[in-house]
Amino acid sequence: MAILILLPFLLQATSGYLVGPREVTGALGGSVMVTCHYRTISVNIHSRKFWCKMSRGACDTVVSTSGYTASGHVNRTHLADFQTDGNFMVQMTQLGHKDAGLYRCGIGSNNNGFYFPVMLAVSAGPKVPSASELVFGTLRGSLTMRCPMEPESSNHSKYWCKMERADCTPIVHSDGYVHKDLWGRVLIKEEETPTGFVVLLNDLKKTDSGYYRCGTGLFEEGMDWKDVHVYISSDKVSPRIPKLLSGFPGGSVTAVCPFTPAAGPTSVFYWCKWSESGCMRLIDSTGLVQDEFKERLVLEKDHVSNAKYIVRMTQLRLGDTGWYWCGITDGQEEQTSSMEIHILDTTTKLYPGTATRGGQSSSSSHRNTTALPSATATAQETVTRPYPGTASMGGHSTASMGGHSTASMGGHSTASMGGHSTASSHKYSSALPPTDTAAQGL
Repeated sequence: MAILILLPFLLQATSGYLVGPREVTGALGGSVMVTCHYRTISVNIHSRKFWCKMSRGACDTVVSTSGYTASGHVNRTHLADFQTDGNFMVQMTQLGHKDAGLYRCGIGSNNNGFYFPVMLAVSAGPKVPSASELVFGTLRGSLTMRCPMEPESSNHSKYWCKMERADCTPIVHSDGYVHKDLWGRVLIKEEETPTGFVVLLNDLKKTDSGYYRCGTGLFEEGMDWKDVHVYISSDKVSPRIPKLLSGFPGGSVTAVCPFTPAAGPTSVFYWCKWSESGCMRLIDSTGLVQDEFKERLVLEKDHVSNAKYIVRMTQLRLGDTGWYWCGITDGQEEQTSSMEIHILDTTTKLYPGTATRGGQSSSSSHRNTTALPSATATAQETVTRPYPGTASMGGHSTASMGGHSTASMGGHSTASMGGHSTASSHKYSSALPPTDTAAQGL
C-alpha cells in the first residue's frame, strides 16, 4: 500500500477525494477547527455536508448543512461550506472531555457513505499543537510547510517527523539528521524572523502522504509543535525531470528545471548544493554567483517554453558530486526539485599476479573499456557516487542510492588457465556525501 501510516478505513475515504486531518487536538475549554476538502463536482457541491460522532457502531449527527444541530452543541459547534474552494469547516468550542472521540466529516444524505474519519483528542494539559493543517501536493511536485514557534524556542533544535501510532519517526532534524528514504529531497530552512521555520520537500511520492509533526526541542518534550496532514494527489502530476546527471572531470552537465508559469516577475530562481544542514546557494537570477563557480556556472531562462530554467555546470571536478536543488521563490512559497550529479572518475591499475597463461586476455568495465597488452589481465577500480550502499567484489555489484541504483559493474568475474581468458574485478567505493562547511540559506 502506497500510503504507509493510514489505516485501511482511511484509504477508502482518500480514494474518493474527500480528505481531512487524521487527528486533531484541542485544549480543555478551548476550541478546535477541522477543514475537510472535496472535489468540486456538482454532486459534491450541492449535497448535504455533515459532522457526526461515532457511538456504538452508529454515527450520530452533530451538525449538518441541512440545518440540524444536536442538543448540547447549539451555539458551540458550527459548520460552514465553502463550495467555490471545495471545502467545509467545522468549529467546536467550549471543549469538554466528552467531546473526545472518533468523528466523520462527510457528504451525502446518510452518515455511512462518503466520509473521512477524524479523531478528536481533548487535552487537559497546557501542551497542545499550535495548529493543525492539511496540505496538498502533486506527484513529483514540491511542498513548502511553515512551522510556527515561540521566540524563546528559536535557539532550540527543529524537527520534522512522521507520526506512526504514538511514535514520531524522525524525517529531518536541524542538527543534521536526514532519513535515508528522503535523502537529497528534504531540508529545514530557517526563517529570517524567529517566529518559525520552513520544511521543504520535493520529488513527492504517494508514500509521502500521512500525518506529520514539526516543532522545536525534543518530540517527547512537546515544547512547540504543529500537526500537518499531507495528501499527495495523483490527479495532477508535475513534469518528470532527470534525477541523475553524470559527467567526467573537465566535462559539463546541463540541468533543466521546470517551474509554474504563474510565478510572478519578482520571483527568484536559484541553484544550490544540498547537504544535511541546508542548501548552499551557488547561483541565482539576481546575479549572485559564488566565487569558485563564476567561470563554471551559467543560468538562463528557456524562452521557448517560458516555464524552464537551464543550468550549465562546466569544468567539472570530483568535488562537484552530490545532490543539487533548483528552486523558484516569491519570498513566501517555493517550488523546488532535486537531482544528483555524479562525477565519474575511472582509473586503471595493474595488480601483480593477474597475468594469464597463453591465449588472449582482456579487461572491461561498465563505463569505460581499457585495452591492455595481451596476456595481461587487470583489475579495474571504479569510484562512483558518494552515497552509502553495498559493494560486491566479483559477481554482481549493486549500490542503492537514495532511490537510484547503479547497474552491475562488470557482471561475473572469471579466469581460465588456457585458451581465452577474461578477468575483471571491480571495486565500488562509497562514502557519505561531502558536507558544505558553510551552508548559505535558500
